[in-house]
Amino acid sequence: MRNFRNIKLEEGIGLWEAQGIDDRLTKKECEKLREKDEKNDWYNIPVLDLYKCSSSLSFFDAKGTRFHLPQLMLYHLDVFEEEELALNKKGKLKGYGCPDIVFDLSYKIETPNQLKRFSALNIEQIQCVLHFLEYQLDEENTTELRKTIVAWKIIKQKKLN
Repeated sequence: MRNFRNIKLEEGIGLWEAQGIDDRLTKKECEKLREKDEKNDWYNIPVLDLYKCSSSLSFFDAKGTRFHLPQLMLYHLDVFEEEELALNKKGKLKGYGCPDIVFDLSYKIETPNQLKRFSALNIEQIQCVLHFLEYQLDEENTTELRKTIVAWKIIKQKKLN
């Protein structure tokens, strides 16, 4: 994930702010939630927050997506499995859904809104997403995932041009 080193949230939409948007809270309420957002180091985002805000992924803007993407990919790769198991054992994950980054990277990827969400990624970060998706293909070889990989290759090619 070195391609995401030193990435900051900047003025992008953070995890808790996005959750507020999903919950249709007022702008003022979302601004209050933003105070809870990690803004400087994506690796410091707690696993419990990823669960509590699992629907936030769809509500990030381009900078929010770029900032949260590496933590979500690491989560999906079970890097935080021990922490997750401990939280589950304590009952802290009960009632929360798992964040699904593969779905988020796949859903209607060719649409303008989705492409805009991924527009802040540079070539190296797009390549990282491709490696991640290709690894997932080894785990779950589906037509949908193969189509997603092709779409991301097109995104990369367009960025190169």
